[in-house]
Amino acid sequence: MNSVNKLKTALQRKEAHDVKQKQAEADFNARQAAQNQSADNQMEDLENEAFSYEYFEPENFEFAPQEIADIQEALKEEVKHWQFEFLPEQSNGVQVFRIKTPQVLSIPVLELSEGLEAKAVEIVEVNESGSVNELRVRNHSLQHLLIYEGSLLQGEKQNRIVNATLLLLPNSETIIPVSCVEQGRWSKQSYGFSKPNYDATSSMRHRLKKDIMAYKMGHKSSQSNIWKEVEEFSKLEDVSNATSDFADHYEKSRKERYIFKDGLKFSSHGVLARAQKADFIDFVSDEKAFTNILERVSKGYEFDKDDHADVEKLPDEYLLEIVGGEVKDVYVHTSVGLGYDVRLETNTHFINSLLVGDEFVSVSIARKPEFDYINY
Repeated sequence: MNSVNKLKTALQRKEAHDVKQKQAEADFNARQAAQNQSADNQMEDLENEAFSYEYFEPENFEFAPQEIADIQEALKEEVKHWQFEFLPEQSNGVQVFRIKTPQVLSIPVLELSEGLEAKAVEIVEVNESGSVNELRVRNHSLQHLLIYEGSLLQGEKQNRIVNATLLLLPNSETIIPVSCVEQGRWSKQSYGFSKPNYDATSSMRHRLKKDIMAYKMGHKSSQSNIWKEVEEFSKLEDVSNATSDFADHYEKSRKERYIFKDGLKFSSHGVLARAQKADFIDFVSDEKAFTNILERVSKGYEFDKDDHADVEKLPDEYLLEIVGGEVKDVYVHTSVGLGYDVRLETNTHFINSLLVGDEFVSVSIARKPEFDYINY
């Protein structure tokens, strides 16, 4: 059995556990409802009795050590296919590597910005009232729609960022998980959302990774933490606006903290940008899709100006060491749309990927800020 099949076996065991837990919770709620109805019918006899309320306690799932090793091995096998090209003209003080892969994604995909521009994709509030942490995506195209983690959306009742990388079916309508980046507005600005040529900062994306791992409730993140990230951005860039809107902050900022403030622009499946204290790896197995994403995602890479790039390890060796590091936590769940969202946390990095069938559609890796792991 190859590494991906071993990984899928572990994921299927997790999925079976989740189905069993949902059924157990449904049975528990049905029993509680019946008991409550009975109590209502006998209320005159129970006026002086104390009531106790029970709560459903889900059974936690834990991957076996060998299953965690299988997840790591499958990711290692994926990384081993990657080919790295150092781009000194793009590096600008840090090391930048173009990532290519000979593998071809079997699923034809449409990247979000292309879909919106062609009016083949429509993103709106979930209903007239709206929901801060959800949006409705209508994919009218005949291709699978790829939405990358941290994608910024402008319009409707408030601006949002997408919590995780998603692959949505052709001709489909899907509710997706998002976070608000405009705290002070809840009024309709437009019908539908548009896509600017920049996305969330690496700090915001790091917060999403950290919160999703901590909550272990699908793609749920902490809205208050994202608002704090927007506030921190406004302080660092010395900008402000009436609705605490990240998009407006970004447009006003001088972006002097950003090594790639104009974004990286080249054809690739992925990029590795690294220095001594920070690194970012973003990868999509469809080259055209990632080439569209690259400029936006790289604009958000935050490097300390004094963080030099004298990292000696070869990129393939370096990535295998990251993926093979000691695992602190693991979280896998069925993704919105297609596939499994597979996440690992090591002492120094967050690693998340989208596995659809036998293929890793995307991989995103980011080193934790030093204060997050210095005590481990």
